[in-house]
Amino acid sequence: MEEFYLQDIFLDLVPIAEMCDVVPFVTPDAIIEVLELPVDDESVYGFELREGSVFSFGVSADQIFDLVLCHFEDYESWLDSIDPEAELLALEARFGVMSTSITFRATRSMYVAVIVTNSSESPIQALVEAQS
Repeated sequence: MEEFYLQDIFLDLVPIAEMCDVVPFVTPDAIIEVLELPVDDESVYGFELREGSVFSFGVSADQIFDLVLCHFEDYESWLDSIDPEAELLALEARFGVMSTSITFRATRSMYVAVIVTNSSESPIQALVEAQS
C-alpha cells in the first residue's frame, strides 16, 4: 500500500481552521483530522498492528507539541501508576516539535498507542494523519 504524507494530501498552505469541512476522514486504514488541544491536554490514538505491517503517523500544528508512540499496555500501566514521576516507555518520541512524522514497522502483532500532547502555553490546532 502506498504511504501518504501531509504534503501529499494538502498541497497548498491552508489555515487549519479552514480545513474543518474536509476532515475528519476516517477509514479502517487511515485517519485525517483536525485536532484542537487545550493547554496541558492530550489526545490518544490506539491501533492494532499485524506482524510486518508498516504504520505512519504525522502531525503538523500551529504550536509546539509532543508525540509518543508506545505499546498500548505500557500506556495503560503508565496511566495506572501512582508515581507522578513515572516515565512512559516509548518506542518513538518527538518533543517540542511543530511538525513530525513517525514510521514504524511491527515486528509482531501488537496494539500501539500514539499520544499527542499540547506542550505549548496556549491551545493548539493540529492536522493529524495516520495510515497503516
